[in-house]
Amino acid sequence: TTPVSQALSGSGKLLMKGVTHMTTNQTPVFGRPEFAKTTQAEFPKLFEVLPRASAALNDLTGRACENPQPYQRIILNLGLLAGISMVELVTLAGNGLGQGAMKICRTLMETAVNAEYLRLNPGELDDYLNWSWVEKNKELKFIKESLPQLLPVITRESIDNIENGFRAVRHRYEKPNGDLRPSWCRLNFAARLASVGLADLYKMVNSRSSGFIHGTIGGLT
Repeated sequence: TTPVSQALSGSGKLLMKGVTHMTTNQTPVFGRPEFAKTTQAEFPKLFEVLPRASAALNDLTGRACENPQPYQRIILNLGLLAGISMVELVTLAGNGLGQGAMKICRTLMETAVNAEYLRLNPGELDDYLNWSWVEKNKELKFIKESLPQLLPVITRESIDNIENGFRAVRHRYEKPNGDLRPSWCRLNFAARLASVGLADLYKMVNSRSSGFIHGTIGGLT
């Protein structure tokens, strides 16, 4: 929580560090700190709200919670991840690297939506958690097919654990035709956003950030 608190406090000066901008000089300059004033002048409300949002997050995550429910633990961790993503976003935007900031914005949006979805639908926590076996099995399959030279460093016990874990949960994510759905949630991301009342956020963020992430002609333009 300390880096989040430091990065989101005061005037946001600490947010201007971390992105390397190489110059023609021998000594690298990190970021474009001279651009910070432009960012703050353009978005004064944001820099007014961020310290308060940081204080609320640090208050929530910095004190003991007696017997939190499993879904609440996940939400707390997703909240921390969202706070870190916000630091990354403002660091990029504050240094004039808006395209990178938009990419982080999409990550931040997805993290926040997952937290809110689980808050409203705690009964789906098991699907969220057990999806880890699907991801581990994909990684193991990739190693077997593309990096078989790494297999000797993975114990037989670990391989069996992943494969057995995947078999045990596969039924949770199967489509009627037997294929696996692409996400832990039965709803696709757009529908998940709508279900938590954030459909407008999806329209505002997703298309532009996707253009940058996937290098489409729209992003290039």
